[in-house]
Order: sequence, then structure tokens, then C-alpha cells
Amino acid sequence: MTYFRTSLLLLLLGSTPAAAQDLPDLSSASSDAVSALKKAAENKLLIADLIGADVKEPSGRVVGTIKNLVAITGGRIVAALIKPSDSSDLLPVPFQALKVAKASETASATLPDTMKNLRNSSAVKDLSSALGSVLSDDG
Repeated sequence: MTYFRTSLLLLLLGSTPAAAQDLPDLSSASSDAVSALKKAAENKLLIADLIGADVKEPSGRVVGTIKNLVAITGGRIVAALIKPSDSSDLLPVPFQALKVAKASETASATLPDTMKNLRNSSAVKDLSSALGSVLSDDG
């Protein structure tokens, strides 16, 4: 029974015991993280800083908040799920397209275009389709 659970867990994680050998050395990864954090100490952001952060249009007008972030295996954040002020529907925006800033203790994100233009863009529609059920399940 234990073997079955372990095998099922490995199957669900998409991993095999041999894949563990491909993991980075913990000491090296920690050293890299410490070095990166020291370089960016004043500007560092935590995920918690971004959840609930104001979202602005390029004009500076606040048009929503970040409700959640979508990350892929490996930890890369690929999208921000934006809750527009004028709608209950979530709008996915490629994370790389956002300009994220932190002033004092408050984080914010600026969209690359107006909310109206983003809603109508093929890029956002494609991202929404790719995310599929994530958007409807994130209530």
C-alpha cells in the first residue's frame, strides 16, 4: 500500500526518483537567492505584497486589484489574475507585461494598456483560453 501511494504521488507530481538527481544543490540555490536578495533588498516584493495590490492603467487610474497569480512548475509566475473594479470576472494578464512597483509598504501593478483594450486583445483572450478552468474555479 505504501509503495502504491508513493508511486501515485510521483505520478501526480510528474516525477520519478531519478529526477531527484536533477534538483539543484540546496547550498548553491540558497547562495544564489541570498545574493539576489542582497542586490535587491530595497525593492524586494513578496507574493503576499502583490495579492490585493492596486492595478492601474498607464494613466495612473486604479482599475482593479490582483486577485491571484498563476505559476508554472519551476516557480515562474506567468499570469496575474486581475479583478476589475467594474466586473466580477477575472482578467488574466501576462505577468511580464505588468510593471510592478513598491512604494513604502504598498505594492501596485501598472497595465501595459487600458482595461478596455486588454479585454478586447487577442493576447488576453488566448491566455484566458489557455488557463481554462483556473479562472472559473478561482472564486
